[in-house]
Amino acid sequence: MPGLVLGQNEQLAWGFTNTGPDVQDLYIEAIDPQDPKRYRTPQGSEAFETRTETIRVKGAADVPITVRRTRHGPVISDAGTADDVLGGPSHVLALHWTALDPDNDAISPALAMQSAPTVDAFIEATRSWVAPMQNMVVADRSGRIAMVAAGRVPLRKPANDLHGRAPAPGWDARYDWDGFVPAAETPREIDPDRGFIATANQRVTAPGYPYFISSDWALPYRQQRIEQLLQ
Repeated sequence: MPGLVLGQNEQLAWGFTNTGPDVQDLYIEAIDPQDPKRYRTPQGSEAFETRTETIRVKGAADVPITVRRTRHGPVISDAGTADDVLGGPSHVLALHWTALDPDNDAISPALAMQSAPTVDAFIEATRSWVAPMQNMVVADRSGRIAMVAAGRVPLRKPANDLHGRAPAPGWDARYDWDGFVPAAETPREIDPDRGFIATANQRVTAPGYPYFISSDWALPYRQQRIEQLLQ
């Protein structure tokens, strides 16, 4: 992107480690048996969004492909046969991923972060960051320090018994996302008494944190070693 991903300006410096949130769900979409251009939803049959793209191949003819999209996201099984996985041509596999949200604008918040004069201004700039979710550590010349895990994380309904761990039936509304974790309530730590913050992909949610971020945290040995050396 046209901006600094990690770096510093005259007033503050910042860096990232990956949070590793669970922000992708797969959906098995059932094709309407009466019309293969449509698929099942909780409200009935709906048409696929389609567009044609052309892959240009050096020394060979162009290859046109049709890209299909459901209300959950692109049909990724169109990239290869899904019959072995889905039991035949009556179903396709769609991917819902925060990074594919139409309003995902990484440039505006990145520009605001890199020009922020203070830790508070940096944190405010992260509110519109969508993906990828990162543990953003920041320090300014006044001695303020912080870590904010910035990014969009879906809320799954209490009735969702799959919890995003397995492909869900796309025609069942209980598996639809139910909004997102509020941007101001993602994990964060500001000016801790210990005087430093260490992140290395470890769990960043404290006991009692009310939202589900992930169940696949990295082991904390690197973060523990960083803290050991700083102490």
